[in-house]
Amino acid sequence: MSGDSAILTHGSVAAYFKEQFDSLCEMRRVELTEPAGFYVVNLLVDFANSDHLFLPSDDARKRELVPLAELMARATEAVGEDRVKLLKHLADSSLYIGGFFQESLGRSNVDVDYYVDMGGRAYGQLSGAALRGEHNKWRPVFEELSQKFERLIELLSEMADLNKGLAQSAQTVLKLYERWLETGSAALGAKLRKRGILPGGGVAQ
Repeated sequence: MSGDSAILTHGSVAAYFKEQFDSLCEMRRVELTEPAGFYVVNLLVDFANSDHLFLPSDDARKRELVPLAELMARATEAVGEDRVKLLKHLADSSLYIGGFFQESLGRSNVDVDYYVDMGGRAYGQLSGAALRGEHNKWRPVFEELSQKFERLIELLSEMADLNKGLAQSAQTVLKLYERWLETGSAALGAKLRKRGILPGGGVAQ
């Protein structure tokens, strides 16, 4: 059963990912607290919407696929809530891309160890940052994710093998977006719009 049809059977993306993730944790003997497991499953749900791969911006043409090293440099220079947002985006996207896109990483200039280092370090910095409000309750989770980042990457890589359709869909969106930025093509913009990324018009709800 493909990833897309399995999700329809479960009735929700969250239930589908939770069942897979919990099963793999048990099989691979990866122990996570309930809040950490909840965080990872919701991260997967969020990134199932490919728009979350980009650094957030109200202007579609200003959405960026920022290299990890540049994200870390920006976070180092930023302060307060801006720093927290950059670190969180760096950590979350490192976990997702390092896990779900491992096959593609083998053809790039960086390997999975780079994502493990950058993402694990970012979660570690988050756990020690001056967090406020909603973010503050996740401090123990950020610390746990930092410590277990490499094992989580391995789990998500296994999930990617079970969800080839979802991983390929995200890769397709990235390629379309890069081509749209280069050409401004209305046809490419229409394809992105169908996938929830609306050039000049925000993100579909």
